[in-house]
Amino acid sequence: DNIDVPPAVKVQLTQWCQEAHGTYSVPAQPHDTRKSTLFVDASLQGWGAVLVTHRQQLFCVGERWDAHHESGDINELEGAAVREALQALGPALQDSETTDLAIVVDNTSVAAAIRRGKADAERLNVALAPALEQLRRMRCIVTIGYESLRRGTVT
Repeated sequence: DNIDVPPAVKVQLTQWCQEAHGTYSVPAQPHDTRKSTLFVDASLQGWGAVLVTHRQQLFCVGERWDAHHESGDINELEGAAVREALQALGPALQDSETTDLAIVVDNTSVAAAIRRGKADAERLNVALAPALEQLRRMRCIVTIGYESLRRGTVT
C-alpha cells in the first residue's frame, strides 16, 4: 500500500533517510545469512524508521505523535518509536524471512532496555513492552546498536 505523505514531512523523512544512510552502512552478508537492519529515531514531534532487508528492500515509516504520546519524555518516545516501527514493519520482516535483525537507535536507555529485556524506568517499560514481546516471538537473532546521529558513530 502507498501512503500519501505531506510535502513538509517528505522533506524531513528524506533528510532523515539520507543521514541514516550516510552515517551507517549495511555490510553485504553471505548468501545464507538473512540479516535486516532497522533504524529507528524519535523526536518530540514524531518518529521514523527505515528497514533495509537482506534482499536490499527499503521500507520507510513514521508519523507525528498523537496527543497520547505528548509526554515530553524523550526516552519514552524513543521506546514508543521502536514499538511503532516493529508493529508497522512486522509484516515486511516476516515476508523477508529475516533470520538476524539489527536494530539501531540513538538512545542509550532504549538500547540498554532492549539488550536486557527491560528498562529501569517504568514508563519506558510500558512503552517498550509490546516491542519486546514481538521481538521474543520473532524467530530471529536480534542485536541492538546505538548510533549518535550527531557524531555518526555506532557502538
